[in-house]
Amino acid sequence: MHIFLTGDFQIGKSTLINKVLENLPACRLGGFRTISVADIPGAFGSVYILSASGGAEPSYGDENRVGIRGGSGPAGFPEVFDRRGIEILSGSEKCDLILMDEIGKMERNSPLFIARVLELLDGDVPVFGVLRKEGSTPLQEAIRDHSNVRLIEVTAENRDTLAPELIRYFSELLMSRRDSGGAFVYRHGELGTEILMIRGKGGWGFPKGHVEYGEDLKAAAVREVREETGIDIRLEGEFSYTTPSARKDEKRNVTYFIGKAVGGELSPQISEVRSAEWVRAEDVLDRIHFPEDIPAWLTALNAIGPI
Repeated sequence: MHIFLTGDFQIGKSTLINKVLENLPACRLGGFRTISVADIPGAFGSVYILSASGGAEPSYGDENRVGIRGGSGPAGFPEVFDRRGIEILSGSEKCDLILMDEIGKMERNSPLFIARVLELLDGDVPVFGVLRKEGSTPLQEAIRDHSNVRLIEVTAENRDTLAPELIRYFSELLMSRRDSGGAFVYRHGELGTEILMIRGKGGWGFPKGHVEYGEDLKAAAVREVREETGIDIRLEGEFSYTTPSARKDEKRNVTYFIGKAVGGELSPQISEVRSAEWVRAEDVLDRIHFPEDIPAWLTALNAIGPI
């Protein structure tokens, strides 16, 4: 579900958005911000469109000036929305979260920009935005009526309580979409080949966890095994197996690798797992709780070799 904030002028919508973004897990942020700058005599100032992802020092010039706020009302430059706005929104589908701060009247004559915004609203990447309360342009009405948009009015009474609610909502949403890395960890002992298993809330499975920002799947697998079980591993071979998350409410995949135990002591992370054990390879199949893990394990077992 996309979230758009609306409310009276200068009630604190953008301030609320900034507070939420500052408290979310690190993520790839796409989308745009609009910034007002008092740089024109006789007017409230220019409005510039900037990339939400930051990066280079922002520029303020004709190439990204999308409008002017004057005494007679805002005047938009539709060609800038259709050029610079489209450039900024390119590749947004690859981001974790898309910012749209804000949508109002200035873009009403920018068909390319409007189409792009609506395309993103029909997509899977969550959008967090501001919708100007005043006005009823076709784009504003389309956002208000969109089946996947929740519109929240910000007031002086609720703006302080909204922040923790929105932080919790987007944090959970982002993590539910973030892919995980895990490993089938083995060691050779007196009883033959043993496999490291963990027991979580749902039952027995294999160590895995969300990829952190700037981390790849293999690094996540090594880190998660260490954090959840205390065991250090070395990934071996080219084996990888990707399967959808067992949780039907999550839009993420889990990629498993094969790892050999090379150190550490078995010490389950109580905050994440209930227990961790070395299990004889021939007994693993009987313990697996999630059906999605079975083909992954059988494929890995074949790659590990004789037990």
